Amino acid sequence: RENHMDRYQPKCPDCAYWLEEPGEDFGECRRHAPRPVTGDVTKTVPYWPTTTSDEWCGEFRPATGLKVSYEPQ
Repeated sequence: RENHMDRYQPKCPDCAYWLEEPGEDFGECRRHAPRPVTGDVTKTVPYWPTTTSDEWCGEFRPATGLKVSYEPQ
């Protein structure tokens, strides 16, 4: 019988939907469209869930080797 702890568990950094925050141990899950969050009455900003590099979910999709990066605005 196989021990479930011996199997590879895909984590967020291995996922095509994960966008790592440069130099940090966390990133944003881009699986779904962002949700608008209102910080005050004059500004609405997009929000993606933040996850750490050791988390996982049931919607994992292996990254193709091409990682998306961005420069903060």
